[in-house]
Amino acid sequence: MIGILINPNSGKNKKGRCGPEELEAILKGEAVARAIYSGRAVEAALREFRDRGVDLLCVSGGDGSMHLTLSQVIAFSRQEKWELPLFYPLRGGVMNVVANEVASRVGTPATQCQKLLPVYQRIKAGEPPKIYTQPIMRIQDPQLPRGETYSFTFTGAMLYRGYHAYYSGAPPTLWKAFRVASQIIYGVATKNHWSVQTPEKLRADGQALPFDEVLFTLAATLRKMVLWFSPFAPIDRPLSGEFYAYCCALSPGETIRHLYAFSRGKRKSERLFNQTVKELTIEGRDGYTLDGEIYPRKEGYRIRITCGPTLNVLKLD
Repeated sequence: MIGILINPNSGKNKKGRCGPEELEAILKGEAVARAIYSGRAVEAALREFRDRGVDLLCVSGGDGSMHLTLSQVIAFSRQEKWELPLFYPLRGGVMNVVANEVASRVGTPATQCQKLLPVYQRIKAGEPPKIYTQPIMRIQDPQLPRGETYSFTFTGAMLYRGYHAYYSGAPPTLWKAFRVASQIIYGVATKNHWSVQTPEKLRADGQALPFDEVLFTLAATLRKMVLWFSPFAPIDRPLSGEFYAYCCALSPGETIRHLYAFSRGKRKSERLFNQTVKELTIEGRDGYTLDGEIYPRKEGYRIRITCGPTLNVLKLD
């Protein structure tokens, strides 16, 4: 059976056409869908999914929903000794970086479920599922309720301020995302508040990086970020016990002059760290974001990023 966790407050789900009843109807008795308004609702739904033999888990929401929900799923699976089911993300948010990279770059939760139904029916009939593995990062932070959480991406410094601006004030929309991105690029070019370098102490695989102020910091298990940005240095193998790390301490002027090269992972400099690592520790200030979820830290933070579990993701194509 397919189990679907739906954040009803995510962008595409607010329109009312991708709720539990609608998705269950599309999947014709093959799924049980539950709206999740709180952490307790997630845990209750997971207990139901386990008891009903769910073997494919879908999360319908934006990047923040994926991060928060999957963190609870991983914690629940360990606590209850429940093997993680196959995973498939549904594009229920305004920004769907995770779903775009892991599943599909087009469609809504409803259209994705329409494509999912015949695939799942063939799997039930005995056809082996097409899957691929997707690692996820573990973030340890003593300021978190459980001391740790899990995510596909981490951003700090200037990128954190960008996410903070995106989620503050008016509701987030695709147009607002473009506007904030334009403000950041313009701010770097004109050296306004966006381009202020932020004090950070960084250690990659136990070695201190040779700078103590950064323009931005980024870590991820996904190759592509928002818009056209694929900033990580390419590798000729799948990630294995590692993740991408990108720490930029260059001046705003040099960054904007070589923006395209930066966005494609082609720029090299002694003030730029861009490679895969097994561990990244960061002492920073202001806060950070995980898959778009904001974590303000007024008194600063010290976190440790390592490799978390690997998800088995269903491939439809």
